[in-house]
Amino acid sequence: MARDPMSVDCARQLGARAVSATDVVFSLPQVEPALQRDVVLNISGLLWEVDRFAPKEIYRDLVRRLIRGLLGRGCSVTVLPHVLDNSTLDNDMLAISAISEEFEGSVEVIIPADLEDARRIISGARVVVASRMHACLNAISLGVPAYPLAYSRKFGPLLADLGWNHGRPVEEANGLPLSQVVEEIIGLRGAAAEAGVSADLGRERLAAAVDELRDVLAGISCS
Repeated sequence: MARDPMSVDCARQLGARAVSATDVVFSLPQVEPALQRDVVLNISGLLWEVDRFAPKEIYRDLVRRLIRGLLGRGCSVTVLPHVLDNSTLDNDMLAISAISEEFEGSVEVIIPADLEDARRIISGARVVVASRMHACLNAISLGVPAYPLAYSRKFGPLLADLGWNHGRPVEEANGLPLSQVVEEIIGLRGAAAEAGVSADLGRERLAAAVDELRDVLAGISCS
């Protein structure tokens, strides 16, 4: 089962029977939002700490400039980890601790207890800006507009298949005037209806994949 058309094509080229689906986040239940918040920003500890996907200094600089730019436009910014504290570099708290110290008093930091808590926080946002793909997908699945700061090719095909064509790759966003990126983010605060359409499409994609998988399993059991 593949989450996007490009992966379906790759699997089929390898001779696999590929079922076209989407991310299973769209099977999660809807939640009641926590407090209403303006811009919820997820900072990836992985991008903050290593150069594997983009130079970390570029990512760090972009995050800092975005926070300043959003605050300068009168937005309130809440920083949210999506991968919680652990012993590896794949840990958003590494980045959030640094940002919390640097922007003390200017940004809110909120640490979810678990996935459901994270979804409640996200559900109350006007827009989510995130480098973790699942922070973006949790937002869209809840009908909340998301602005991905993408780091790999896995973002584009999956989101485009849901009709969601917003956001920028990290290095592309870094090369644009800051004001343009900030305006794109602010503009998404009015896109809840569009996010709702993508959420419905995600649920339809997943339901169709489940039906197809049932057919595959039925065929195996009959044989």
